[in-house]
Amino acid sequence: MRNGQRCSSAKAYLVPADDRANLDIVTHAFVEKVLIRDKKSVEVKFKHGGSTHIVSARREVILSAGTINTSQLLMLSRIGPKKHLEDLQIPVKTDLRVGENLQDHQAVPVPFQIDPSIPSILQKGSEPPRS
Repeated sequence: MRNGQRCSSAKAYLVPADDRANLDIVTHAFVEKVLIRDKKSVEVKFKHGGSTHIVSARREVILSAGTINTSQLLMLSRIGPKKHLEDLQIPVKTDLRVGENLQDHQAVPVPFQIDPSIPSILQKGSEPPRS
């Protein structure tokens, strides 16, 4: 929320920073992996418009790809549970418990209708007290 209105991450953070000289925003890109040297994330490999690109970071790489994709990106970058990466024939750079406590909380609406002649817990509190 911002000024009483719904506000996306893009509106809250990217739009105000869009004119910064040290920030390039690429939309509709697919990140393939983070490239690591000397235990530091230094580059990001991604596809955009049918071409593969690599961008370098001067200070840091921030992964913010959601519940599932952040873990996937780390594993594609050779960071994750050794056994799992070896099973997928991905060389292990760092053995970490990436994704082991992953929980994606699904929200599924369940529409229903209640017969008003049948008492239900939903009516509790909405009825006048009985004497």
